[in-house]
Amino acid sequence: MQEHDVPLASYCATRALQLGQQLEHLTPVVARAYASLCLTSAADMRQREALRFKDLALSSCKVKGEYSYYAYYSYCSYYAYYSSGSNAVTQ
Repeated sequence: MQEHDVPLASYCATRALQLGQQLEHLTPVVARAYASLCLTSAADMRQREALRFKDLALSSCKVKGEYSYYAYYSYCSYYAYYSSGSNAVTQ
């Protein structure tokens, strides 16, 4: 992710999260938004936030029983680990 795209990607993920949370039921949109926020936080070197969003994305998938999404967001966490240059995201 290029540096100038991080704020825009973060805004879009935050907006998607807000829209997803307005729905009556937890949806995959919420998990995707958390995963996107994990990636943008890691790209912006905010490892503590990235770790929190990673946990929220994975727990959202577990609640819904969406194991295919769970695998994808586990991959996103792995990517965030290597793009941030720190192991704080995967601990």
